[in-house]
Amino acid sequence: SAIKRWVLTYTQALALELDGTGVQASAVCPGWVKTELHERAGVARPKLPGWAWVEASEVAQCALDGAAAGKTVVIPTRKWRAAVWFLEHSPGALARTVSSKITKSRRSDG
Repeated sequence: SAIKRWVLTYTQALALELDGTGVQASAVCPGWVKTELHERAGVARPKLPGWAWVEASEVAQCALDGAAAGKTVVIPTRKWRAAVWFLEHSPGALARTVSSKITKSRRSDG
């Protein structure tokens, strides 16, 4: 979504401004994370394939490791790094089509 892209761009700009200060900024882009959010909120979990979900503990560990390594953008798991690479290197129309299909599947559940 546009707000997620803005947060990513803002974090990258902030990281540049903080360079050399001993403070760093990292954005974590995890994909879909398995939590109890949907159950506790009483809403259906989006209908996504099982491989799309990432364990919260894995996201947390990747975020900590990425920050310790000085990464500005942390994308946990190879599958999500591959998905992001694919979307960033695809023609805009293809990326919008994939994003639209995912968004529609999420909206139909709630």
